[in-house]
Amino acid sequence: MKLILLLTVIFSLLIGYLQYNPSYKLSIEAKYYYTLGEYKIAYQIAEESLRIREYNTMAFHIKTRSGATIEVINFNNEAQEFLAKIKEIIAKDKIGRTDKLRTKMMSDVILSKYRNLKLPLVDDEVIKSTALYLFQKFQKIHTQVIKSLK
Repeated sequence: MKLILLLTVIFSLLIGYLQYNPSYKLSIEAKYYYTLGEYKIAYQIAEESLRIREYNTMAFHIKTRSGATIEVINFNNEAQEFLAKIKEIIAKDKIGRTDKLRTKMMSDVILSKYRNLKLPLVDDEVIKSTALYLFQKFQKIHTQVIKSLK
């Protein structure tokens, strides 16, 4: 009976501390948005939490993971835009050397950016698999363009 009372008091104090400490309250809110897939909001709230208390490890991890996920999302968007531009180039009757070089440059950019992504920090498997798919697609494009330039 005393053990249950002691655990209840400790739990209540912990909840009270988290409720009234604004940094930890914000980090819990950031975690909530992170789990919903609202990475930009989670990043901003975690950043605000860290401004209040820079040693809040929960906020630090959420900010780091959200930031990495946002980078992968931005990579996916840019790769999709480049793919659309490449499809426009391919749709032409005649593809000139400048178009091939432009395509090569776009694929170089995407391949380089993919290698710099912090994929182990990203929890969302759909976002990661999309990035991998686009990377592989650009590898094929790059190989084909290099062969055609010879």
